Amino acid sequence: MTNKTVVIPIYNWTLTFIELEDAKDADIFSAYMKDFNCNKEHDSFMIALAKGLMDIGLTKTIPETMQIFVAIFPSSSPEARRNTINHEKRHIEDEILELSGIEDKEAAGYLAGYLSEILY
Repeated sequence: MTNKTVVIPIYNWTLTFIELEDAKDADIFSAYMKDFNCNKEHDSFMIALAKGLMDIGLTKTIPETMQIFVAIFPSSSPEARRNTINHEKRHIEDEILELSGIEDKEAAGYLAGYLSEILY
């Protein structure tokens, strides 16, 4: 399992990103989900991981503490991995910009570029 936690410059949001390898990561994934209040999503995502489902992502935002949690399930191909990461990256961008009250497209572009450096 890969995991990273970074503070996104300018916005001061903390991003925790994990990429699961397989069902052996279930205990760690479950702990992260509890830490980030993913109670509603917990059971269905744990079942999906146990069944070996692939190409799934989860983004959870906690606005009060300016935290974002992203989990990426195992991928069926390099292309599917890029697709899932980019899908979740877009959620990160939208959440940060919307909750920060930023509508500037250039700022969105810089944020997208920074997140690409972090996630790949």
